[in-house]
Amino acid sequence: MTNTAGAVIGWGIGRALTAHLPDAHPPRVPDMAAPTLGRRALAAFLDLVALTISWFVLLIVAANMVRLITGDYPTGFSFAVEFGIFAAGLMVLDILIPRMRRLRDSPGISSVECGLVATNGDPAPLSGLIVRAVVRFLPIGLVGPLWLAYWLVDLAVGLVRRDRLTATDLLSRTRVATKESLTQRVHSA
Repeated sequence: MTNTAGAVIGWGIGRALTAHLPDAHPPRVPDMAAPTLGRRALAAFLDLVALTISWFVLLIVAANMVRLITGDYPTGFSFAVEFGIFAAGLMVLDILIPRMRRLRDSPGISSVECGLVATNGDPAPLSGLIVRAVVRFLPIGLVGPLWLAYWLVDLAVGLVRRDRLTATDLLSRTRVATKESLTQRVHSA
């Protein structure tokens, strides 16, 4: 009885205040502004997570292939083999997949609703994708955690510049833009 009375009173108060409360379903605001540095850093971090997962999966596949060939699991791979597997994952995730997509977005960039374009606004060229992947992620396979120093410098450059382009953006001559702004540009052309 108390539950029912509470529900009826709550419903009555809600109906009385409906005119004074904000709209429960406000209209969507277009996301046309340039993505913030934090949003782009999150995209880079998500790309790093995807790259790490793919690296481990490819290492497991390689170990199982060695087991099928030799009959025994390897105790470890040489640095060259591990780096080659890392580079293969990098090539697929940050060069081949974005090259096949219209907005040139890697998994991390796509997950924050953005795309990649050349600095002049055209779709990012293959050379820009390659430079971006090599500059941003290839050092991880070579120097490991020391790569964080480059990442911090990359973010610092983005914080200092008025246009918020990072060192990776400048070297690859690309920039990250929101999907809505890119879609708007495609439909208006």
